[in-house]
Amino acid sequence: MITEFRNNGGSIAGEVGENVNLLLLTVTGAKSGKERVIPLAFFEIEHRIIIIASLGGSDKHPRWYVNLQRNADVKVEIGGGTFSARAATLNGDDRDHVFRQACRTMPVFAEYQNKTDRMIPIVELKRTN
Repeated sequence: MITEFRNNGGSIAGEVGENVNLLLLTVTGAKSGKERVIPLAFFEIEHRIIIIASLGGSDKHPRWYVNLQRNADVKVEIGGGTFSARAATLNGDDRDHVFRQACRTMPVFAEYQNKTDRMIPIVELKRTN
């Protein structure tokens, strides 16, 4: 999927690529220090780039989110462009507002939240360059 995304200017064939905005997020492993590239759905909400650490409603945070907690500096690939960003977890009313907006676009995220007792993190990727 990553190779296809990069070879096709940020798009992939098939149902996922047609129905979801995708980005590639490069994070640094919290233990290994190695770069990891993760394809993720993203939302543009109020001129903000938003990703959701749902892991399908699992009771654990996805590894990429755990890595972000240790090192919030990331690389983001959207379409044919790449930029550096800093990841910030949203809290309180801002988190709830953005999550509701995302769920209007992709209701499955509300289902994921209902499957778990953990508060699913909502992350804003703030461009740094």
